[in-house]
Amino acid sequence: MKILLAVDGSDFNKVAIHELKKMTLSPNSEIHIINVYEVLKTSGLGLHNMGGRIGN
Repeated sequence: MKILLAVDGSDFNKVAIHELKKMTLSPNSEIHIINVYEVLKTSGLGLHNMGGRIGN
């Protein structure tokens, strides 16, 4: 089994980690963890979310 776990520090993420720890995995299982965060950019009026796509 291959599992991708996106970590963002949220309460939902903590529940997902707790559930993952309870799972019985086979010895050849793989867990890949990525850290997800939101980039904020300042402008003259305050903070604004900036999104984008790969390749733009």
